[in-house]
Formats: sequence, structure tokens, C-alpha cells
Amino acid sequence: MANALLLRRRLLIAMGVAAAAPVVSLVYAAQSVGGAYTTESGSATFSLSGGETIAVYFTGLGNADLGDPTISGMTLAKQTGAFNAWTSSGNAYGGWYAVANASSGSHTITPPTIAGGQDGLIRVLKITNMTATLTVRTTGKTAQTSSSTTISVTTLANVNAGDVMLGGRQHENNVGSTSTITQPSGWTSLIQYLNGSVNLPTDVSYKIATSGGSTVTATWTSSDGSIHDTEAAVLVLSPT
Repeated sequence: MANALLLRRRLLIAMGVAAAAPVVSLVYAAQSVGGAYTTESGSATFSLSGGETIAVYFTGLGNADLGDPTISGMTLAKQTGAFNAWTSSGNAYGGWYAVANASSGSHTITPPTIAGGQDGLIRVLKITNMTATLTVRTTGKTAQTSSSTTISVTTLANVNAGDVMLGGRQHENNVGSTSTITQPSGWTSLIQYLNGSVNLPTDVSYKIATSGGSTVTATWTSSDGSIHDTEAAVLVLSPT
């Protein structure tokens, strides 16, 4: 079925008929503070029709690299250009994983194990109307150890119109009930985590590029006045 959909998409393009635009949706979101994950949205076990692209944003704060998430029936690829690697126990880290042409049926995601004194958040996105081969247009990432309330990520290369731009950012610090995170201008926020009981206030957003030929800069701003460090990463995927 997935290959048939891909062939139909290519035929439509060859005939000059506009293919359906990619659709990005949140499948699962959860957070952990030193133990079991608490579900924020969706379910860790989810069903796919087949042919979708799956993107996973994981961010953590640990005494070491907490490891990689896994999903049954598929192999997630860490996107190193859109992943801020672990550097020390005092700084948060994280970024994007992705896989194309997912098989139909039921799948279960297993996030990295979180022990006492460590935190983690995971978001699983589903993207439809994509090519069967994962095509990364460009990436970008920024990690900063400062109290700055703003963080920006600029892609390494130009984007094309129709590209799917995925962005995630988080900072280390308890966030108060009045604190906010503002996503990049023109982007759609899929989910935010602003609970004061965890050190990782997070936003995950996306945008379908409306124009191309230049790099893209995504800027997030938080109203939290006592940030310790922040990381952000952008993954840009081509739908064709």
C-alpha cells in the first residue's frame, strides 16, 4: 500500500497535478521526572496506515547520555545535524530522530529510561503525504549555557517551498505558572510543556515552507526569568 501511494504521488507530479501537502500531527507526548513517564497526549502504542514519516523529538537532563528512543517495527535514525549531544550533567540536551515509509499496523515507542535526579520528554509526530525515502533537506541546532530568554536556530542550507520544517526547544529550570514559550513566527505549536515540577519547559512546532531559496531562522522566546541553559534543533524534510 505504501509503495502504491508513492507511485501515485510521483505520477501526479509527472502529470503536473499538485500532490497533497504534507500533514503533521502529534501521535504521543510524555514526560518523566526521575521515573516512569507520564502521558501528556496520545498513547505509547499507536496504529499507522503505512507509508507515513515518523519524527521523534527527545530531550533530557541526565548524568550521562540517557540513550535513544525506539519504536517497534521501525528503525529510528538520529539526525545528528538536528541533535544537541549530551555534554555534562548540568546541561540539557536533545533533538530529532526520523524514519520514512513506516509499516502499517501497531507500533509501540519506548523512551529512554529515566532514573532519579534525571528528566526527559518525548514527542512523536506523524507526517503524511511524504516520499518513501527519508530526504533531509537541511538541519540546524543551537545549545547555549546562559540566562538568555531567546534562542535561535539557522538552517545550514536553503529550504524549498513545500518542505516540512520541524522545531523543538527546551530549557533547564522550573517554570512558573505565568511563564510562556513563544514559538517561531508563522510556525504552529503542536505541544508545550510548562509544568513547574520539571526542569524542561519545552515547545515543539512545525511549518510547511511557503517559499524557498534561502536559509531559515527559527527563534523561540520564553518569559522565564531564571533560565540556566537552552537547546533547540530544527529538522527540514523534503516531501518528494
